[in-house]
Amino acid sequence: MALIRFLFIVFCLYLAWQWIVKPILKLALYGFIKKTVEKQGQQFGGGQQRPQRPEGSINVDYVPNGKKGVKKDSEGEYIDFEEVK
Repeated sequence: MALIRFLFIVFCLYLAWQWIVKPILKLALYGFIKKTVEKQGQQFGGGQQRPQRPEGSINVDYVPNGKKGVKKDSEGEYIDFEEVK
């Protein structure tokens, strides 16, 4: 009888954890993270966002200097592969 009572109590605690404690902890953690993110956004940069561009527009942030279409010779010479048996 003691074993059945013990198993019943463990089962009830498991259900309480799954249905009550777990969702409450998720909500509390979500609220804490949201507050922290808002504070960090205010402290560092004030939540600056990139300006909106129309769809299809292209913006190049970096264009390397140098000649176009020139390969360096440091890559080596191409050697045709032949299978040896």
